[in-house]
Amino acid sequence: MDLFDDDNKIDLLVPDSRIASYRKVLEFTCQVMINCEHQINKYSSPCGTMLATVAQEIKSQTLNKKLEELSPCTILYSVAVRLSSNKFSSESPTVKSGLSLLLMYLSDELLLSDSLSQASFQSSLNKSLEKVKRLGWQDQMLTHGLEPFIK
Repeated sequence: MDLFDDDNKIDLLVPDSRIASYRKVLEFTCQVMINCEHQINKYSSPCGTMLATVAQEIKSQTLNKKLEELSPCTILYSVAVRLSSNKFSSESPTVKSGLSLLLMYLSDELLLSDSLSQASFQSSLNKSLEKVKRLGWQDQMLTHGLEPFIK
């Protein structure tokens, strides 16, 4: 399955001057998820294998793509859709659903910000976090894994 089908493309592109940095951040983030698979799998509701699989798909599918054509919003949305797929049916439904919603909200919030910057990303992440918490996602991945580093 191609993560980056034309149906999933969303605007708000990275400025040309930041494409090299964008690629490095994307590669580094994916590699961290791959390298931390076994550590994440030690926790309750382990999802390290799911995250590593998606990260590997992102790495392989962005390798030969022009990142000028893929906005961060497209990647976030595509990963959210992929996490909710049947491929990960053995994973915790609350982790899959919560992460999918968080990434979709983050994509939406970034689009609403009209710019890509550290400040807009942090603000969008905080708003997205609040939305999933209001919906009732209280999985340990959120409360012990993500939330302490976002706030």
